[in-house]
Amino acid sequence: MSELLSANDSYFKQSFLKDIPYPQIIEELDYEKLLKAYEELFKSFLKDNVELLESDPFKAILEALAYREMIIRARINESIKATYLHYAKGSDLDNVVANGYLIQRLKGVKPTAKVEFELNTLLTYDVIIPKGAIFSNEKADLATLKEEVVIKKGQSKAQGILELNEFIQSKESKTEFLQTPLPFVAKIKQLEFFKGG
Repeated sequence: MSELLSANDSYFKQSFLKDIPYPQIIEELDYEKLLKAYEELFKSFLKDNVELLESDPFKAILEALAYREMIIRARINESIKATYLHYAKGSDLDNVVANGYLIQRLKGVKPTAKVEFELNTLLTYDVIIPKGAIFSNEKADLATLKEEVVIKKGQSKAQGILELNEFIQSKESKTEFLQTPLPFVAKIKQLEFFKGG
């Protein structure tokens, strides 16, 4: 399959599909009409012409039925909309274009965040924190160091970039626990949340 549909599909929707009319199969929801239809059906089963009062228990049952049907019809409307290219979102959109056009959404990029490493003492040689070092947090989020970081001799700090191991736009998460301990690195501080995915 070709990878023609980008993660940002709003331009495609706005430019090519803006004039397509709303599908007639999608029903307009009207609670009052549904309630009236239930009341008329209920009265048709009675021999006498009875007026339902607000305090009547049957009125409450009919109101609940009408509300329930409205919820079901809304769900059906959403299911129908999910099959139309113009209205589909997320994984529904992925399936619509995969089935009809044999294309798939590009994954995008993983978000990144700045991180600072600090030594507990000044050293007379460089300390290298290797590319690909894995970091985590208590929520089991994982991130890797994008490029190696060198703390120069005589200095105590250096910064690098962490990449979160999931395709997401952003995440308010900090991964400051190094999975593989390194000698002399006393403190790891993520300077921002993950963004730019």
